[in-house]
Amino acid sequence: MLSRIAESMYWMARYLERAENHARLLKVQKVNSLGLVEDMITNSGWDTILDINGYMNVFTHRFPERTPDNICTFMVSSIDNPNSVLSCIKQARENARAVQERLSSEIWEAFNEFYWDFLDFQRHTINMNDSLQDLFSFVRNYCFRIIGALHVCMPRSEEYDFFRLGLYLERAEQTSRILDVRYHLTVRTPGEQPLVDTHHWINILRSTYAYEAFLKRHQSRFTQDHVIEFLLLDAEFPRSIQYTITMVNQALNHLLQSEDHAKHPLLRTVGKIRLELQYTAVNELLNEGLHNYLLAFQARCFQIGDLINQSFFSQELTDYANNLPFAAQHKVYIRNTSTRIDE
Repeated sequence: MLSRIAESMYWMARYLERAENHARLLKVQKVNSLGLVEDMITNSGWDTILDINGYMNVFTHRFPERTPDNICTFMVSSIDNPNSVLSCIKQARENARAVQERLSSEIWEAFNEFYWDFLDFQRHTINMNDSLQDLFSFVRNYCFRIIGALHVCMPRSEEYDFFRLGLYLERAEQTSRILDVRYHLTVRTPGEQPLVDTHHWINILRSTYAYEAFLKRHQSRFTQDHVIEFLLLDAEFPRSIQYTITMVNQALNHLLQSEDHAKHPLLRTVGKIRLELQYTAVNELLNEGLHNYLLAFQARCFQIGDLINQSFFSQELTDYANNLPFAAQHKVYIRNTSTRIDE
């Protein structure tokens, strides 16, 4: 298979997952702000939307105030933000167009309708902040429709493995970012015990589609240990970090089945992470510091993305990323140099 096809399948999945994730985060934040007075709304956690995605510096260069309306505009429809919902949908469609002959006609039509219907939705929306519930339902329904159709219709070929690679690596990274930033809000100083706030843990679960699945597993025991264990280490929940890394490992094993797993850097890196997650207890992570662990995990996700690029695609992103400071590297998880974020 041509590397061009593989790369487009991989990034089509990443952008699709990212668009849905951003819309969901905004919707959860909007729900949290309901019933608050205006002064409280500004300080009710909208900044975390930017922190989760590492966009704070980029945002402050473009907007004078961190108001909910400005954050919504930046995250939903800004063409200056290559990871806004609009930009992600556009990039997903362009990558789908590049592999149109490998997709069923129904899937390509769904990508096309998604893009044009989003523009139409945006054109008829007066205030995006007031329409976040509708926006989320709109984006979620299209993403579920397309991702579900890809799972149902695609032959289990190399194209499908690259789609899985992109989808689950993006999901692993997003879950770790959400958990990291949301958990950090409960701890004001190093060594301090986190706040006991059931509402806060429910928000973390809702931000990752985990609320109802968690209830079935742990009933109403919204404790710190249970929530973190569920999102990090659950082997069956499809958005937990362990599950997503297992799926990345499976796709790579299929793609590189003829390689020596102990010597190939990509297989070795992903295999080590999977085994660590499989044999780690949540109390060990908390004792060692969850924030540092999740930061290290995000760096390893970036490393996996870079190794995927080196192994299957081009050297372009690697050369560019290696010239950036460490902190900036974590913010450059976009596809190519033409759409990079300027710090």
